[in-house]
Amino acid sequence: MAVQQHPAIIVDEIYDFLLSAPSLRQVRDYEVSETIEERIEYLLARNRQSVISDDEQLELNEFMAISHLLTMLKIRAEELMERA
Repeated sequence: MAVQQHPAIIVDEIYDFLLSAPSLRQVRDYEVSETIEERIEYLLARNRQSVISDDEQLELNEFMAISHLLTMLKIRAEELMERA
């Protein structure tokens, strides 16, 4: 399992996707990899158990901020697709 993945790799995957000039449909349909999903589940579990380290909390916070941005981009992509 990729639980020990370096934090930068999590956001790098999302940044790389956004920098690949995806279409509106690709933005709307984008999902993070299973590796990232597993890491986030791990961090959320540690947070729920109140055993999350400061570095892990920062990693989780960074992912949550990027995730919110991605959600807003998906909504906007859907709106633009509906207008076309």
